[in-house]
Amino acid sequence: MRLWTALRIEIVKVYRRRSTYLGFVALTALVVLVVIAAAHRHNPGEQLRRSLADDFIIEGKLVAAPFVAYLVLIPSCVLFLPVLASIVAGDQIAAERRTGTLRTVLTHPVSRGVLYAAKFLVCALHTIALTAFLGCLALGLGLAFFGRGDLLAIGEGIRLIPESEALWRLALGYAMGAWCAIAIATIALFFSALLRSGAAAAGAAVALLLLCSTADEILNLDWLSPYLMRMHITAIMKLFQRTIPVAEVLKSVGVMGLYIAVPLVLGFWIFRRKDVLC
Repeated sequence: MRLWTALRIEIVKVYRRRSTYLGFVALTALVVLVVIAAAHRHNPGEQLRRSLADDFIIEGKLVAAPFVAYLVLIPSCVLFLPVLASIVAGDQIAAERRTGTLRTVLTHPVSRGVLYAAKFLVCALHTIALTAFLGCLALGLGLAFFGRGDLLAIGEGIRLIPESEALWRLALGYAMGAWCAIAIATIALFFSALLRSGAAAAGAAVALLLLCSTADEILNLDWLSPYLMRMHITAIMKLFQRTIPVAEVLKSVGVMGLYIAVPLVLGFWIFRRKDVLC
């Protein structure tokens, strides 16, 4: 069986599960809550303008569609997207092994390498679909409620980014967010090959992400921080600085690439050698 055929089968299997759509529902709820919270404040743009009036002279609209997409970006990339991607990835092998589906699949002329590659690709494609859905929904609802406008980026300083520039920066931010979420999904897929429970595989991947966050924020291990996931996930915010530090962003992309490559190779090695039919 060729990779393309195996991939099509895996895509059909994933999107036949009702649980797969819970991720889209959860992201919809997140964006709707953010929009409702902003819309029910008394003129949120004017509140921001008053809070900044002592230090800045601001013209134009402060709360607009790009601001909504920017507002949900980091919380989603740090927590929601990794968790949702891990849930689907954790079920890829462990759940099928538990139900006996994997035994049936491997009776067909398909190599374990092709099957594992197809499962990795469907996890990556699903993660990209979640991220694209989140970005488009945030922009769409932001446009419906607040209209077009520039992006007020609040982080290390305050910057007002023109709308045309804000859109491609947001696109890069969501692309990098998808890349980081794929790394967590790959770790969940690795644990799925190692464990018999999809929930345990997803939980182990999320626990590793939380462990990296705890080590970075509590232990203050300077020698370890450059290699921890959270630091490179939050590097998405560097895309909204006045001048993008290209070298630093590429370094974060490369480190997260290692978080994809290493579990992918180890997971394939385990899947190829382990008796997954018992």
